[in-house]
Amino acid sequence: QKKGGVAPAGRTDLTDLNAKFDEVYKGEAGSGNSINKTFGGGIYHFMSHPQWLDYGPDKFFEQHLAYLGGRPDVWYVPMGPLYAYQVVSENTVVRPIKSKDGWERFAVYHSLDPAIYNNSVTLEFRVAGGGKLEARSAGAPLPERESKQLTDRWNVKYFRRAGESALVTVRPNTIVELRLID
Repeated sequence: QKKGGVAPAGRTDLTDLNAKFDEVYKGEAGSGNSINKTFGGGIYHFMSHPQWLDYGPDKFFEQHLAYLGGRPDVWYVPMGPLYAYQVVSENTVVRPIKSKDGWERFAVYHSLDPAIYNNSVTLEFRVAGGGKLEARSAGAPLPERESKQLTDRWNVKYFRRAGESALVTVRPNTIVELRLID
């Protein structure tokens, strides 16, 4: 551990870090009197500036990441992409536009700089009835994925069904089109 970061507080002990993660992961965080007590999981935030960490498989940080990794129900994300997702989702507008050739169409846009905010957002559309759903973005077909095929990237495009919803993941500044096929 370099000067700064978690080192001055003594929080580089791998056993302590892993135990704190387990406490949050198992939903035991917070005191009995706290309104912030969580049950069944929570948010674990390890904070240290990257320049303060020593990297390598024998260092506490990478050993701790290896401990939390590989769990299908844990989402690990650096703060930058998480912040970008929040900004994009708060600033994205979805507006219905005129249907065309059996496709329901929606303009999806924001005024943010796409060089900085190039990530996707997931939009939920209610789709009543059965049948096969097709989805397009900017006229190109979107691949359909199962829930277990979700991505680990923040700038991909696809859709999936979840009950009577279509969850469409696209980069804004596009036209999204949906069509049910009997």
